[in-house]
Amino acid sequence: MLVVYNNGPNGKVYVCWAGVTSVSPFTEDFVGVASTTNGGANWQVSENAFDMNGINGLLTQKGNIRVNGLPNIAMIQPVDQGMDGSI
Repeated sequence: MLVVYNNGPNGKVYVCWAGVTSVSPFTEDFVGVASTTNGGANWQVSENAFDMNGINGLLTQKGNIRVNGLPNIAMIQPVDQGMDGSI
């Protein structure tokens, strides 16, 4: 599992991860998301935030290059915090 994190407004920290199927080839099946506002002492977790049809495996025709989708997140600062809402 790869966990990706990003700092949001007001010190809030977000993480996301890919959940995989329980049988080979362990394809990514959903994305989990969690957030904390107190340095990780408590978390608000959505284990299955949304479904996905990810990839995971080897490209044997390319010399066994390992592939996977690996979710990622980016935070957009709200307009009321002096930003224009874009990334």
